[in-house]
Amino acid sequence: RVQNSLRLLAFAMESETPAESSQPGKIEKPKKADFRQRAHCNPLCDWGDCYPVSPDHVDWSVHFPKFFPGNGVESDALLLNTSEYPIQYPDGTVRPECSGKVGQHQVRFLDVGCGFGGLLMALSPQFPDKLMLGMEIREQVTNYVGKRIQAMRQGAEGTPSHHNVSVIRTNAMKFLPNYFRKGQLEKMFFC
Repeated sequence: RVQNSLRLLAFAMESETPAESSQPGKIEKPKKADFRQRAHCNPLCDWGDCYPVSPDHVDWSVHFPKFFPGNGVESDALLLNTSEYPIQYPDGTVRPECSGKVGQHQVRFLDVGCGFGGLLMALSPQFPDKLMLGMEIREQVTNYVGKRIQAMRQGAEGTPSHHNVSVIRTNAMKFLPNYFRKGQLEKMFFC
């Protein structure tokens, strides 16, 4: 019986056709099943995290290129602070308009422990003028959210959208003050 069940399962897997991915020009959104990871990560562990020295060292134009035109940033590039999509913070400070020190574009909404990005994706169209950032400590989950945002920016659901949302892998317990200035955030979500 077990062998028959395994044969049926193998046959079913072989006969499956890819769902809609074979359509030319269609932008595929990532699937959660391809990015599974353990449910928890030790926030006290010293893993090789790259983080900025201060908010003056964060170049937000790499995360929100549509809000910082003319900075030579490729709009489809993913810089998530993961091993697959690494980011390097400069030793010196970045231009004040890119770090949010001056100008109107600053991250205002923060989702700490954003998980698979559901809240960010829902809030983005509701507040199109607010920059939103998700912080997640799990690498595979961060990669999933980054690819999900990238697909939406490329127009996976028709019109390109979600240019005001980004995600990075970091330990918010340790490094939150390294990213944001005092009084910069309007809303913080902890999930």
